[in-house]
Amino acid sequence: MKIGYPDTINNKAYQGDKPPFKMVDEAKDIVADNQAERKRIAAEYAKIYADINSTPNSTPNSTPNSTRKKTRLGGAVEGIKKAIQARKERRAERNTKVAERQEGKVIRKANKQKNKDAIKKQKSLVTKARQDKRTAKAVARQTKRLKKVTNKVAGKVADVKS
Repeated sequence: MKIGYPDTINNKAYQGDKPPFKMVDEAKDIVADNQAERKRIAAEYAKIYADINSTPNSTPNSTPNSTRKKTRLGGAVEGIKKAIQARKERRAERNTKVAERQEGKVIRKANKQKNKDAIKKQKSLVTKARQDKRTAKAVARQTKRLKKVTNKVAGKVADVKS
């Protein structure tokens, strides 16, 4: 036997009791087994997630991830906001200017909501006017340049004719 063939002991690929071509067959079997196991596990997970998604949440504080608050201090922040609002109301009872300011804020907010469309329309008109002005300038520049070039060409044509 020659050195380097699969059935020789001197070959690096042959380091056990089975020749390399038999080892390849076993490796294919192992890969197939692993794929079947992965498919079985994926099916189990899919079943579990389907069960979780189909049942409503039993705990009152559990919310879906998309609507969950990002901060850990959500409750504390709400408490602070309530305390601030209560303080504003107490001040409004004692001081007439505070109440007037709060009423003004409410009115301005309502007007802002009401006038939102009008403001957008006005902005779009201003933008359109600005664009029209720019295009008019560009057209004027182009016509001026074109007139200059035509005059130059006409002059050269006249020189050639003469």
